[in-house]
Amino acid sequence: MHPHRGKQKLPERRHLSRCCPSGPLSNWTVQSRILTSHRSVQFNEAVRLSAPARRPRGRWLLRLSPLREDEGSAPGGGPRRDGGWVFATPEGERVEKGQVLVKLDTAILDAELKQQQADLGLARDTFERNRSLSQRGVGTQVAFDEATAKLASAEARVQLSKAKLAQSTLVAPFNGVVGLRAVSVGDFVAVGKQLITLTNIDPIKVDFRVAEIFLSQVRVGQTISLKVDAVPNKDFQGQIFAVDPVVDINGRAIRLRATVPNRDLVLKPGLFARVTIVVDQRENAMLIPESAVVPDGIGKVVFIVENGKAKRVAVELGKRLPGKVEVLKGLTPQMQVVSSGQMRLRDGSNVSIKNAPPPVQTSALPVAPTSP
Repeated sequence: MHPHRGKQKLPERRHLSRCCPSGPLSNWTVQSRILTSHRSVQFNEAVRLSAPARRPRGRWLLRLSPLREDEGSAPGGGPRRDGGWVFATPEGERVEKGQVLVKLDTAILDAELKQQQADLGLARDTFERNRSLSQRGVGTQVAFDEATAKLASAEARVQLSKAKLAQSTLVAPFNGVVGLRAVSVGDFVAVGKQLITLTNIDPIKVDFRVAEIFLSQVRVGQTISLKVDAVPNKDFQGQIFAVDPVVDINGRAIRLRATVPNRDLVLKPGLFARVTIVVDQRENAMLIPESAVVPDGIGKVVFIVENGKAKRVAVELGKRLPGKVEVLKGLTPQMQVVSSGQMRLRDGSNVSIKNAPPPVQTSALPVAPTSP
């Protein structure tokens, strides 16, 4: 090695050591400055606020049940005598109480009634003659008694003929709609044969059951809502008009009966209906969006905004509704909860509000149905 060349390199090494410190120390210094710089920057979380709503709330009970007619019968139970040609009201026609539905041919009965009325006239004349003779003392008591008996018998036969005529005509016992006939016009019918049906379906009835625990929350006059698949996109409203006084010991349920107006006759007996009734009602309940609730280790919390910072508030929840949840404790109506972006928040986080919360709503809110 050349001695002069070695002496020239020593200052070079010393210069490099002063300008460039050892590798690990240099890296630590640069990284520390970068981290310190990052920690000094504070970001605002963008959130949306929602104002609590004050609305009535309750619980829907959903039940499936077939519709039934308000009144239905085969008027008169059919003819009470054999024979007669049938004349009937057209099928499907609306009729009023007392209107003729079915009439049998009465030619024979009319003739029999005339004969009985003639016999009655003769018996009445005979009775009057014998009574006059008896009063003058020239008639016998036996003749008078026989005339009296014949008069009573003739009167009874006339009443019997009139009753037969009445049974030949079936009238509507109530307002309703005529059903399909079981016979054709002109048929010869026998006693007791069903001829026609009459049904009153305005209003229409529906029977359904609710669990016994809701007994104190149902009453006569309470409103129900009804839907049927045969009439989509339409809700029918009705009222409970009877509550069974007996609880079913097997199903621990109580039976209710409601009527639903059916002026257009679109609801038919036998259709299955979804009946809903609201129970466990509470007026002026405080409701917030369900999305505002954040799970916590010991309960549920929401975030509110105070002075541009997020504040964590513990709440006690009540009933859950579609998209809403009831708040029992922890909030006041003036507090606006974070309903979007709350999952990134911590207590004291800086926030920026992306929306102005809507005014407090007070309209009625549909509640979550409970299937049977």
